[in-house]
Amino acid sequence: MERRCTMHRHWNAATRRRPMTWLFCLALLSLVVAPQARGAGPQADSLYPAETLGFVSLPNVPDFRERWDRTQLGKLTVDPSMKPFADSVRGQFNNRFGRLDEKLGVMIEDFTDIASGEAALGLIGLADGRDTASVAVVVDVTGNLDKARELISKIETKLMEEGANTEGGSVKVYTVPAKVDDEGEETPQRTAACALFANRLIASDDPDIAREIIGRLKGSNDGALKTHPAYQKTMARATKAANGMPATVRWFLSPFEYDLAVRADQDEEEADKDDTITILREQGFDAVVGIGGRLTIATDPLRDFAHHTVIYAPAKPGREGKPPAEKYDLAMRMFDLQNMDGSFTIEPWAPREVASYKTVNLNIQNAFDFFGPLFDAFAGYENAFQTTLDGFEKDPYGPKINLRNEIIEHLGTRVTVMTDYTLPIHEECERYLIVIDVTDENALREPLDKLLESDGALPKELHEVPYWEIVPEEEAFENADFDQGLLPLDDSFDSYEDEREERVIRRAAVCLHQGKLAIGSDVEFLSQALFGIDEEDALERSTDLKATIDSVNEGNVFRFLGKPCSSEVLAEALRDGIRQYELVTAERE
Repeated sequence: MERRCTMHRHWNAATRRRPMTWLFCLALLSLVVAPQARGAGPQADSLYPAETLGFVSLPNVPDFRERWDRTQLGKLTVDPSMKPFADSVRGQFNNRFGRLDEKLGVMIEDFTDIASGEAALGLIGLADGRDTASVAVVVDVTGNLDKARELISKIETKLMEEGANTEGGSVKVYTVPAKVDDEGEETPQRTAACALFANRLIASDDPDIAREIIGRLKGSNDGALKTHPAYQKTMARATKAANGMPATVRWFLSPFEYDLAVRADQDEEEADKDDTITILREQGFDAVVGIGGRLTIATDPLRDFAHHTVIYAPAKPGREGKPPAEKYDLAMRMFDLQNMDGSFTIEPWAPREVASYKTVNLNIQNAFDFFGPLFDAFAGYENAFQTTLDGFEKDPYGPKINLRNEIIEHLGTRVTVMTDYTLPIHEECERYLIVIDVTDENALREPLDKLLESDGALPKELHEVPYWEIVPEEEAFENADFDQGLLPLDDSFDSYEDEREERVIRRAAVCLHQGKLAIGSDVEFLSQALFGIDEEDALERSTDLKATIDSVNEGNVFRFLGKPCSSEVLAEALRDGIRQYELVTAERE
């Protein structure tokens, strides 16, 4: 049996955008190192300061490497054709987490190459008068002191080439003077610090941070990351969820503080973007003060990864114990996630051969009621959401329905999302199926039909079951009845993502059947939810899935990543995808 990549995700019911997920994934690829003998001593979370906003630790680098080599992803990364991709990933991780190459002249793998025990990387926030974030690396180099000295010498050589002045002591400090580049831009003065103490190599762009770490190595625990409440809560919950599995990787992020710290270290033009995370911060999502978790690699012969993640968002002061609508502010009140403990089942129509399967228990009515402020923020003007709702209800060419009372009101709390793809990889290989429980199918049918008909969908039947097909807008335009208010498609798109979204939804099929609202990328995929599949082919019979469910002891989001395939097939699929992406890019240029 081929190994599957399995993830367990736990979201705190009391309680980053895609780049945060990438930060975690990039860490895995960036910290792959050669095995050495294991060291010992205090863990890194007792050495970093409480102001640490981003933290990744490999508690035992040799063990990490040995486990990694057993995974399909580990086998894939040694494929020569994947080297450019892996190099790109390492570069992105370096840029997102402190720009070590710019600050110290080396990359994170230079440190992990000499690790004999734990290796950790942290981004420290703006505190004690610091106006920029600082980066610090702590590596256990027990038995590798000579290699550690060679690395310090390499850093010194790089910095001296830039004209650095040095200052000796237990922490060696390098000061690189300000200078003007060839384009007339001034590069400000910067510092770097290196030290070897108690079998630890410490490197930072802030000498005070390096001294703090040495102080904690001497026995002081004051103000350490492990004492920070958000870190404590996040790690305690993730450890409980892991149910005894050892941590191959530990990580923590204070997402909105991290974002502000990174912006402070960027060019003004780059930092002033009014992007997604800024909008989320302004809409109350800064209630999320910690995201973190543990990853265990090669947990057993059937699973490559077991991933437990916690999002910690405590109630506002004085609102403890209240429902989300009362304990948070603005759009953050949307997230009333309901626990699935004791009632979790796999949909019988889900096939064993699927790329991913995810189930969420969410109070959809509550989410809709508090979605308005977020919609307005992204739209860029007040009352945008209400104007849209009014359009559904009052526009003479619209469906003339009250979206909240006639559609949302009749939806249940369980949402299941299944994704898949076809081989070979090409622009239209993506597939998806979204299934939402319905509380009153009879009440929902008429307004749903009105909604889809007004949107230009075509009524069809599949084995005498009616459904709607959303055709490409250019086809709808060719047969448009302008008296019905259909408008032509604007064939210009702002980005590749817009084109991708259009491709994915261009043949969507929608059906209301047997208490379920099913939305599929194509009618073939939709038919699985309508008519089921052979019992022996069902996902619920998967041995891998059963092992995953047995490991999940709490939560309100369940995600399973499957689609077993050999590393050779996966490598070929990725190569096909890269070729297709290059062709699309070339055509656009």
